[in-house]
Amino acid sequence: MKQFVLIFLVCFFNVSLFSNTLHWSTTVAPGTVLGGAGGSWFGTRLYSGDAVGLGMEISGLVGPGVGMLSFPEGTISWHQRYYLVDDGDLIGADLVNSGSPVYDNDFWSPTPYEMQIFPNKTFMLGYWVNQDVGTPGPTVDDYYCWAELQWTGSELVLLNSAGVSGAGGLYAGTWDVIPEPTTMVLFLLGGFCVLIKKKFSKYSQDR
Repeated sequence: MKQFVLIFLVCFFNVSLFSNTLHWSTTVAPGTVLGGAGGSWFGTRLYSGDAVGLGMEISGLVGPGVGMLSFPEGTISWHQRYYLVDDGDLIGADLVNSGSPVYDNDFWSPTPYEMQIFPNKTFMLGYWVNQDVGTPGPTVDDYYCWAELQWTGSELVLLNSAGVSGAGGLYAGTWDVIPEPTTMVLFLLGGFCVLIKKKFSKYSQDR
């Protein structure tokens, strides 16, 4: 019985982390300069071969490297939303459903989000890309990603990034993946089967 439980737990661990889940990095390596004042472009190539991107602009410089960062444009082939997040924040369906995006290509705004930027300013973006055309809300097949960037005062640099698809999301600044709901159902079902098998075995022994 103990061997059966051990085998089950090992199988669940592998299924929950890797089944239908694919990690990827962005199209550029960490440390890459994305651009300077006036315009930068951050892109992510999805495992399907398509790519998405977000345009960033630093304008209104009032001192050495001090200005305003905005997100005026992005690709339109996929519905995507970008959010300012902190290290460890959960990037998943709850963020998509209730968060306030700095860019949403499904909702046009004549005044894009702006935030003050200054030399050596580091910030993190969490973002969602909808894979299901015609399905407005997030599903487990969608893409959840994060990117950490730094404005040096003259250049915008990608520090690190990660993403996942086929899962419930991930935590900003990490590769820690949230198992998709179907995996959790399988786990509960497996646990129930183990319990039933144990009860049945005990019943057979008593007889």
